[in-house]
Amino acid sequence: MNDNNKLIKLYVISNINPSRHIYIDKICDKLSDKFKLFKPHIDIEYYIDNSKIEFMTFLTDKEEIDKSDVCLILMPLFGRDCAAEIGYSKGKEKCVIAYVDSMNSDQEKDWLNDWMVKGFIDYYLTVSNTAYNLINKNPFIIQKQNLKKTDIVFLLKSTDELSELILELYHREF
Repeated sequence: MNDNNKLIKLYVISNINPSRHIYIDKICDKLSDKFKLFKPHIDIEYYIDNSKIEFMTFLTDKEEIDKSDVCLILMPLFGRDCAAEIGYSKGKEKCVIAYVDSMNSDQEKDWLNDWMVKGFIDYYLTVSNTAYNLINKNPFIIQKQNLKKTDIVFLLKSTDELSELILELYHREF
């Protein structure tokens, strides 16, 4: 199997609260069989209060990030643990891609204030015109895009295009 046909290991970064499981699964179900997914909310099979998560859970997640090729952030809602995963992933030189489902509420737009998180994200994908326009008008992201001299924000017609674009962006980077 040549490098373009190898199975891409994809680590899903998302809020693991049970209220988000249906959303996570809905997006992950759109990804093709060219990816081997690690979804912490399934693969670790837990959801307890964050204060009770065991150290072994941290080690498992860290190991899975180490083994991954791509880290896909399911935004807009994420927390400090997700931010740590994003920074660690980029520090390990992973391709870090954000999928932004919507940006309709102030809470969904709040991540645009997280300059370190934005700095670690390589690409932004969305099916939302509102999100696309807000991301593309963000001065930090404009500067980053100008320095990279390539597009980093993409508007998809549907989530059916997600797999192919992730593969294309991964192969562009690595």
